[in-house]
Amino acid sequence: MALKQAPPVIVGAGLAGSAAAVLLARQGFAPRLLERTATVSPRICGEFVSVEAVQALAALGVDVLALGGRPTRRLRLSCGNLVVEAALPFEAMGLTRRTLDGALQQQAQAAGALLQRGQRVSVQHLGGDTHPFMLQLAGGERLSTQTLLLACGKTDLAPLARRPQRVPEALVGWQVHLQLAAQQANALEGHVEVMLFRQGYAGLQPVEGGLVNLCLLAQADSSTEHKAPSLQTLLQTLQQQCPLLAERLSGATWMGPAQTIYRVPYGHLHRSAPEDPAGLWRLGDQAVVIPSFTGDGMALALHTAALAAHEWARGGSAKNYHARLRSDVSAQVARASALYRLGRGPLGRGALLGLVRRWPALLGFIAAMTRVAPQRLLW
Repeated sequence: MALKQAPPVIVGAGLAGSAAAVLLARQGFAPRLLERTATVSPRICGEFVSVEAVQALAALGVDVLALGGRPTRRLRLSCGNLVVEAALPFEAMGLTRRTLDGALQQQAQAAGALLQRGQRVSVQHLGGDTHPFMLQLAGGERLSTQTLLLACGKTDLAPLARRPQRVPEALVGWQVHLQLAAQQANALEGHVEVMLFRQGYAGLQPVEGGLVNLCLLAQADSSTEHKAPSLQTLLQTLQQQCPLLAERLSGATWMGPAQTIYRVPYGHLHRSAPEDPAGLWRLGDQAVVIPSFTGDGMALALHTAALAAHEWARGGSAKNYHARLRSDVSAQVARASALYRLGRGPLGRGALLGLVRRWPALLGFIAAMTRVAPQRLLW
């Protein structure tokens, strides 16, 4: 009879890490789940929960609608004075990451995972086959493990940093919650809005509690490398380019501080290399980063969790897991990355807008072609 494997250690209790913890604990393992924040905290995210993510979360015991998720059925795209609207090929939801992560973490604990908060982790790779990873935790605890599931999002842990295929663009991302004026909130109801401008794009998504998520991606000022300019100043400029954004923000109230991130490696998809530690499994944004306009980041994070938990529990290898993940999602990531690059230049953006203005249903087709098919999710 084969010996039962020692449970892995999971670094990061976001969507991918918590989902993997739920699935492993349900199979009789008790993974240790390490989270750097002391409380359930906001995360920079568009908070668009696609139909695939809703289905996966339901299988994990999380009912997005019951948590206050706001149904989203239509997409509105704008650039300058042009506004095009189309039905989404599915019903999505809007829900804050604070609410969603908290619900998943509760499910992980209920299933038997050990959640430790306030744990900023440093890692040493010692080599060997028994316990090649040594983790130094806050408070002085040291922990060794044979299997490390790295689910720490866009934050890399030295010496286990990701290896993007290309240098990420000098783009700055922001996210903030707003309360819109009543008329603007009513106009946004049931929609997700994407607004294109010269420096990048913004998105508006209703979430629970009468709030709206504003996410924005823009070219960084070369004179302020690693230093984000004022979001308020940028929004003033963008409202001159985008009348719809100006309309939505008229009378809006900021409901908390803005979060920011720099140089997101869009299009990243981990490829195993001979020097990779055998026991290192990358989940979520550590494994794959699809351009955020697709709204499929949450579904992909959950897919990595399901795939990793399934492969590890049956005795498979990290190499096999990463190869399977590439097979599952590489086409979708490639298509999304091509569309992202097309929309970044003025000529490509103009051509794309011309097409969707003539055929609004193309927006739904674009949304469908950049997603992992529901039947391929391992739930």
